[in-house]
Amino acid sequence: MSEFVRDGIRAGRSGELPGCGSYWLLFSGGAGTPPISLEGGTLPVFSTAGEAICFALVEGLQPGWIPRGVPAEELRLQLLEGSLGSFTRFALDPWPGSASDGTIALVSIEREAFLGGRI
Repeated sequence: MSEFVRDGIRAGRSGELPGCGSYWLLFSGGAGTPPISLEGGTLPVFSTAGEAICFALVEGLQPGWIPRGVPAEELRLQLLEGSLGSFTRFALDPWPGSASDGTIALVSIEREAFLGGRI
């Protein structure tokens, strides 16, 4: 199994790709590390690993950010009862550059809308 590595940002191994009903988050390391948080407590949520990688590269994130697939049910539980409970906004497939140019608000929704409509 191979990994895609560019500028220190690594995609997961091909055998670890999640199936339908999964989302991709950017993590700064191994298990137990929190995902990236953008300004205002916004969690970027991606539909593919490629989208997450492009976002990380264009935004100039430090090397070591890893896109990791998270099953929808696990994400919902973490948002309701776990370590992701502090996130109040969600950026849905933000395009590369949107965090730095201020347009990320165009693809961001509130917590209640995300939990009610996406999961």
